[in-house]
Amino acid sequence: MSEFVNERQERLLPEYEQLRNCNILTPQQITECIRKRESLFVGLSQSKASVKNYIEFLVYEKKIYKLITEKEKVCNIKMPGVKSAIATRLIRLYREALSKFPHDMHLWSSFVKYMKISKPEEVSAIYEKMLSYHGDKCSVWVDAALWLYGYHRQNVSRAQDLLLRGLQRHPESEALNQCLFDILLDQATRTDYNLRLKDNTISELDIALERIEAVYRNSSQNIKDINYYISLLDACTEQMDLTVPLQVKIIEDMQAKFPLEPVLWDKLAQRELQGHHLADLREFVIFHNQEAQEIEAHREAADKKAMACVSSTTDPSDGENEKKLDVCTIKKRRQQFSTIWTPSSLKRRIELCVSVYKTAVQTLNSKEMWDLYINAMLKLNKDASEMGKLKQESLMSAFHSGHKAKLLDVQHYEVLYKILVAKKGGEKSLVQVLSEILEYNESFRINELLLCVLIRLDDEPRVFELLQRAYKSLGDESVPLWKRVISYYRHRSGSKSMKRLEQIFEIGCNDLSPKFAQFRFEYVSYLWQEHSPAKARQEYQRLALLPPMSLTLHSQMVDLESKSVPIDVNSCRLCFEYMTKFFGKTEPSVWIDFIAFERDHGDAQKMPLLTLRAVSTLDPSLVSTFEVKRVKMHSGIMDST
Repeated sequence: MSEFVNERQERLLPEYEQLRNCNILTPQQITECIRKRESLFVGLSQSKASVKNYIEFLVYEKKIYKLITEKEKVCNIKMPGVKSAIATRLIRLYREALSKFPHDMHLWSSFVKYMKISKPEEVSAIYEKMLSYHGDKCSVWVDAALWLYGYHRQNVSRAQDLLLRGLQRHPESEALNQCLFDILLDQATRTDYNLRLKDNTISELDIALERIEAVYRNSSQNIKDINYYISLLDACTEQMDLTVPLQVKIIEDMQAKFPLEPVLWDKLAQRELQGHHLADLREFVIFHNQEAQEIEAHREAADKKAMACVSSTTDPSDGENEKKLDVCTIKKRRQQFSTIWTPSSLKRRIELCVSVYKTAVQTLNSKEMWDLYINAMLKLNKDASEMGKLKQESLMSAFHSGHKAKLLDVQHYEVLYKILVAKKGGEKSLVQVLSEILEYNESFRINELLLCVLIRLDDEPRVFELLQRAYKSLGDESVPLWKRVISYYRHRSGSKSMKRLEQIFEIGCNDLSPKFAQFRFEYVSYLWQEHSPAKARQEYQRLALLPPMSLTLHSQMVDLESKSVPIDVNSCRLCFEYMTKFFGKTEPSVWIDFIAFERDHGDAQKMPLLTLRAVSTLDPSLVSTFEVKRVKMHSGIMDST
């Protein structure tokens, strides 16, 4: 093992010498480099060398390579020999590691990534070997084909063959079929329509398009996911002039196979908005087929004339000249039909788009379809600089129809709320809409939206009515609504509003849910301010005995009592008595606070008795905590704990 390591290190001596002489690395850095590499070589020489050993070595060599590159720029010197040696060593390490661990996908990916930069001409061979171990992964076939085609466009045949091999193993792979489709389509865009085969029979572009259609036809037999069809359709749309017949074919197949898929209708509607009117496409296909028939008839006539020229004195070139008219004839005919691609007005595109969506919701009438419809109209209205009125009318029409169908999402009503409250008189319409929803959807958010509108309108009777209804249907989940209503009434003047507020407080305070307990002190504080401390204390004593018990209520009451001048000692002491009665077993702090109160404001002679009561009442495990806090209190170093 040591001989192996020493031999490897000796081979690196010329590199170290060159790095030292050119001041790329300091002597200390070279020493550290030797030590580190020796450690890494030892790891590789072990019989149980792991992938981790190779990865550590690879990472270190890349680090040294990067360091040398940076020093080259600083020192304005080139070190091609050393860098080439490191690159060669990296490749050798990768190959050695992969020979031992060929099933490590991460290692293969790292090797390919490195070679794409270092030696791209060898990447295709690496992919071939990689596929022998990882051909079960579709992504590897796709990556290999894309590299082949991207590295050199003339590799289209090799890329196509590679993908066809992959499809033999994975005929249902969307990624492989999509990749082959995209490559052939890209190649078709680079084909000259005027290049024609022997005897002027068919163009190379026609051949390319037939191959693309064959890929689609074969894949459609194995793949049943609508998203795959949509992906192919999007790819064709980018090359509109070339792929009209195929687009129509894909759309008709989707309509036949997925008539109840919302995404199909959404795609069709969006295409109309983009100006790809389906009726125009179908008209073009009819024209295209007629054109093909006429050209074929023209060629047959030219062939017959040429044959007749052979057996007569007529110049045979006359027939050949007529064949050459095919391209000119096609161009002329296409110019006559150029009106198909005249861009439609935005108004027309919006109308067609909305028409498709309306047909869709009539056909499906599902929540998902309505969501797509409304979301599309909302997106359309983000830009109101052109045809803003039509866009808004389309949106409101969608909202109206969706509301009528009872299939709109709560989020859409939130948007409708923002739109209508900004309109003059829109709040009343919003009240009507939201009230109708509550008949079948009593969710918290719908109640909240309606409450906000009623408060804006200052419709006090309906505000109170809605709160009662929400309380009945939502229970303690309606607490945020109670907060909003209480705030509303506290800002209103008049004895009627005060009575209504007290009524609301009483209902909320009497509720036994812990979530409603927060309103108890708020009510007590309200009585203290608006009526008298005596009435507040009376209500506090009633609420203090009402479950669920709340330590916060008593603590807040103590704070309120402590602000009165002079302090009512008996009333304040009562608060502490309640705290120790209900929480004295589990909360040492209530006893500490009680003792501190007697010391500062009450009767100091009661402190020893309170200490005895605390020790006898507290859970035994908490007595020591109490004693520590009591000692701190007496010594004046009581902390926040």
